[in-house]
Amino acid sequence: MRCYRRACATLCVMGTSLLIIGGACAACAGIATPVPASTAVITPTLTIISSAELVEPGIVSSAHVEMRLAPSPDGNTLLWGSTDRAGCPEGWDIWCTRRVGTTWSAPVPVAFNSAANDFDPAFSADGRWVYFFSNRAGGLGGDDIYRAPVTAEGFGAAQHLGPEINTAGDEWAPSPSPDGARLMFVSNRPGA
Repeated sequence: MRCYRRACATLCVMGTSLLIIGGACAACAGIATPVPASTAVITPTLTIISSAELVEPGIVSSAHVEMRLAPSPDGNTLLWGSTDRAGCPEGWDIWCTRRVGTTWSAPVPVAFNSAANDFDPAFSADGRWVYFFSNRAGGLGGDDIYRAPVTAEGFGAAQHLGPEINTAGDEWAPSPSPDGARLMFVSNRPGA
């Protein structure tokens, strides 16, 4: 893995994948400096505190293919991607269930799904946005990153994040930082 630090972001390149930690901007004029290997290596720690359990069997966990569960910060909404649930035009779509008392509502496709693939939902830490990727018309490449506002009624219209994030390549798996200052994602952008 090669890592480079710019004034506005840290870029880590592994093979053809590029991870940007922070956002890209014109302020750094594209000047990148290598990050010493000792500062680029992070050893994560994972502690398993219970055995694995299905999440809401029959609602989220079902006979369908489900992945990337995204709970809202308040814990009252669950979003996830599915590649084979009936009820959406394409199949790669984002689904939603909401807490109703002590149970969960029937799963429904989110309003910002398109006729193309929509996947990898992630809530912002403040719960105001849902980030996801899509290959819908109007993007810059194959898969681009979008966000949709969380509203009192559900979700607003999808917003493309523009060329500061998206390229002619593919960008996916958005993960906003807890402080909302950075968006981490995967990309196979040309030249990486």
